[in-house]
Amino acid sequence: MRIIAGTHRGTRLKEPAHVTRPTSDRVREAIFNVLRNVIPDARVLDLFAGTGALGLEALSRGAASCHFVDSDAQALRCLRENVAHTKFPHTRIIESDASRYLTGSQQRSLFDLIFADPPYHRNGAPDLAGPLLTSSLPLEKGGILVLEVEAERPSPEELIELELIKRKDYGKTAILYFEKKTETASNH
Repeated sequence: MRIIAGTHRGTRLKEPAHVTRPTSDRVREAIFNVLRNVIPDARVLDLFAGTGALGLEALSRGAASCHFVDSDAQALRCLRENVAHTKFPHTRIIESDASRYLTGSQQRSLFDLIFADPPYHRNGAPDLAGPLLTSSLPLEKGGILVLEVEAERPSPEELIELELIKRKDYGKTAILYFEKKTETASNH
């Protein structure tokens, strides 16, 4: 696995064996093509960060900062090595379960862009994507959530804070792009 473009193009990233399901280079490239106007100077949150590939790619392409959140010891070891190897400033690694991070007091910042790549529900893991969509995300109004899920998962219907603006399937993977609504129903 490597960083695809930007200041650190071609930089190889370490990945733990059998712990994470890294987003393929092809899918990452497609994601960043969609986000090319969002990335410059963005404050990024990478939930279920694993190797940190999505957040590091964003930094390489001009994001201002990135907070990485993961709870797996092997993934964190790799993530720390990848962050140290790339030497990007304005990074923070948070050892926490994503839902605990989102509801905890340690989370104070708002972000322009959030990546979330939870374990696929079909692989026997608990459904983490569904609750994520109904939680209060630390996302600026107009900010973007990029959620990677299993392709057979239907797109959510009506959400309070988020609006599905794009969905793209890549084999067994689907990438859903949500924008935080500038108004919620309670503001009408």
